Amino acid sequence: MGDGQTPQGQRLRLLADDLVAVLDAQTPHLIATSSRDEWERACLYGRTATGLASHDAIVFVKEVLAGGAGG
Repeated sequence: MGDGQTPQGQRLRLLADDLVAVLDAQTPHLIATSSRDEWERACLYGRTATGLASHDAIVFVKEVLAGGAGG
């Protein structure tokens, strides 16, 4: 069973969303103090974390609807 609906799973999704928001808001500063490649890599990691956390939540909901989770 995925843990997307646990407090930890929800917190992970919020943190990943916050990371992506900060990367977007701070784009000019981050590129100026590092490089575009490093910024793009950080954005990729942030989007990946968001996607994985969201996927885990979707799997959990599907398991609950199928009667397979104890939720």
